Amino acid sequence: MKRTVAVLYGGASGEHEVSIKSAFNILSNIDYTQFDAKPIFINKENKWFEQGTLQAAPSTESQLVVTHPTTFNPFELESLVDVVFPITHGPFGEDGRLQSILDYINVPYVGCGVLESAVSMDKGTTKDLFVANNIPQGQYQYFYENDYAVSKDSILTDIETQLGYPCFIKPANLGSSVGINKATNRTELLHALEVAFNHDNKVVVEEFIKAREVEIGVLGNGPYTLSSIGEIETSADFYDYDAKYVSTEGNKMLIPTSLPPEVEAEIRIYAEKVAKVINVKGLSRIDFFYSEEAANRVMVNEINTLPGFTKHSMYPMLFGDIGIEYKDLITQLIDLAVANHKTKKLYSQLVTK
Repeated sequence: MKRTVAVLYGGASGEHEVSIKSAFNILSNIDYTQFDAKPIFINKENKWFEQGTLQAAPSTESQLVVTHPTTFNPFELESLVDVVFPITHGPFGEDGRLQSILDYINVPYVGCGVLESAVSMDKGTTKDLFVANNIPQGQYQYFYENDYAVSKDSILTDIETQLGYPCFIKPANLGSSVGINKATNRTELLHALEVAFNHDNKVVVEEFIKAREVEIGVLGNGPYTLSSIGEIETSADFYDYDAKYVSTEGNKMLIPTSLPPEVEAEIRIYAEKVAKVINVKGLSRIDFFYSEEAANRVMVNEINTLPGFTKHSMYPMLFGDIGIEYKDLITQLIDLAVANHKTKKLYSQLVTK
């Protein structure tokens, strides 16, 4: 008997369009001999729209963007589907808020739970957690908008003294490189902070690390399967939103990458450690820096608990390189979601799927 999978996408974050692309690729590659798919679109106002059930791949991406006059009640999900595949990147979809709704209605879902999602979404909190667990990373600072308003000059001086130029400025709770800028002087720093605060009231500033950017995928609920290690080469100044999803011609995805064996082994050790510290469920992508010049040659950049599934996304390509094709990867993630749900002891007295 086929199971019904709700694919949730869109959402209120700055990654709305990326989410639609990810959903289209998932719905184009899901195994329709095993599953029926129910696309559920979430618009930028966080209203939900249900489109009926698909038994074959959608024809176009635009088919997924709907504005029915009647919205869908999220609390009806439990009675309609067997499992949920949220591919809602960014705030409201990847930060624990959506996961708390799905837990509340007792439905299995792909990916990390509330705490794991929230911690991983907040780059400042994640970095503090890495410090506590002796996981190497670059120097960083973070602060809140109200503190910046009161202590602007001292914060700017601290950044220049402790991190220097160039540095990277990021909203703490966004992904897909939305709102990220590189600053090489105070004028650019002020502009970058303004942009970042437009997206979040917490901002992270990181030192510039001259390094190769490499990524590894994590699959499982523990123990984990690690993918090949891939490397991104881009003609852009850095791998920002435009380079990832708009002007992609100058990008090269090197899978597998050509790293010394001992470096690859080190990356795998730290990837496993990060996954265990975060308590990854289902999937994650962990991004690293590899620098031949730095004292710590391998440093963790960040973890992404709902990595992209677009046709340009690294996560599915990394697993394809070890023989787990797109369709099988989706099936495994759905099975992992169901298995993980059965272990949630808070629901042991409830009727579980």
